[in-house]
Amino acid sequence: MLKLIIVMIMKNIDNKTYQKYIKRLVEGDRRSCFDIVQSLIEKDIELEIIYKELFTKSMYEIGYLWQKNKITVTVEHIATSITEQLISSLYPKILGSGQNKACKYLGACVPGELHQLGGKMIADLMELYGWDSFFAGANTPEEDLLQEIKRIRPDLIGLSISIFFNFDKMKNLIKSIQSSFPDLKIITGGHAFTLTDNNILSDFKNVRLIKDIDELKRLSC
Repeated sequence: MLKLIIVMIMKNIDNKTYQKYIKRLVEGDRRSCFDIVQSLIEKDIELEIIYKELFTKSMYEIGYLWQKNKITVTVEHIATSITEQLISSLYPKILGSGQNKACKYLGACVPGELHQLGGKMIADLMELYGWDSFFAGANTPEEDLLQEIKRIRPDLIGLSISIFFNFDKMKNLIKSIQSSFPDLKIITGGHAFTLTDNNILSDFKNVRLIKDIDELKRLSC
């Protein structure tokens, strides 16, 4: 008996579309950015592809341009604001994805960390991948986060860090979490890890560095 195997091949975002998007993003042209994303949705581009090949890629490029003094802080902030609005506009589609919400995920930015976009994107993708996802936002106070862990009882917690100088705060937060919840699995990631040795958290058990969206998708509870 012949078995019919159907393989879903995800459509990618072509370079021409990406270059148009990043140009409009740097210009602060919110309307054009929304139109580009809408056209991708109409072409049946998967949400995770949009997150990976448009939002993640463009924000890393924006960060690079800022580091090289190619753009101002104001331009970077406007680009981040536009991206956050785009992500929020797509959230109803994530809720309607029909994935089974069997496990709970709680995401947060470490104390002192004001950049929440990466953490929010991860929380949305976890929802898309079938987790019941919660996101505490930027600069989450340690004591407040511990209370939320006790209340929500997540199967996994994610800590986002963008600024290198916040690593000590992240380490202290992990120690506090593991002291109160020793079996809780923790993932972490963010731009700060591009500036240091990935073994910076090697002393901790049950802590895993997530380097990309594909690795995130393979997580299970």
